[in-house]
Amino acid sequence: MRWTSYLPRSRSRHFSVVGLDVGPDACHLVVLSGSPNQPRSVCWAERLELPDGLVARGEVLQSVALGQWLRTYLEAGDDQPELAYLGLDSACVSNHRVSLAAGLSPDDVAFQLQAEVQSVLPDHAPEICIDYSLDTEASPAGEQRYLVQTAPRSRVEVLQRVAQHAGLTAAVVEPRQDAAQRAEQSH
Repeated sequence: MRWTSYLPRSRSRHFSVVGLDVGPDACHLVVLSGSPNQPRSVCWAERLELPDGLVARGEVLQSVALGQWLRTYLEAGDDQPELAYLGLDSACVSNHRVSLAAGLSPDDVAFQLQAEVQSVLPDHAPEICIDYSLDTEASPAGEQRYLVQTAPRSRVEVLQRVAQHAGLTAAVVEPRQDAAQRAEQSH
């Protein structure tokens, strides 16, 4: 149930974001106000009752219809979120630690990481998206280590389409586990 405050609102514009997690058993939605890096308060959070045929066992079957449904749903609330943080099933994300020569350009790093990760995946693996960050542990001289996460491109693109058709900008698509850890750390 969505709880709405009937207190008068100030005219100052506040920023709000949506967190959407399409899980295997349920679809959860949270709307937060504040900045993307520092949410100030939870506007509302709930388990969504979706129309049949949009989602099955955590997989979005109809991204356009789900996005349009979500837009209508959000418009019924007082908040007008702009960004979406989208939860991806952690089981479909793989984690890798990759070492590259130090001093590569950002484009070369992205290219090399993609190539290195794809070389360890099976031939029948789907096309992937990668995200990476510097490993904070010490690296051997002349090398830089990266923490790389991969997910099937199709799963990432489906969630991005949901956000787009909901009228939101997909700020982040991240593993459900990472989102939960970030939420724990912000308390």
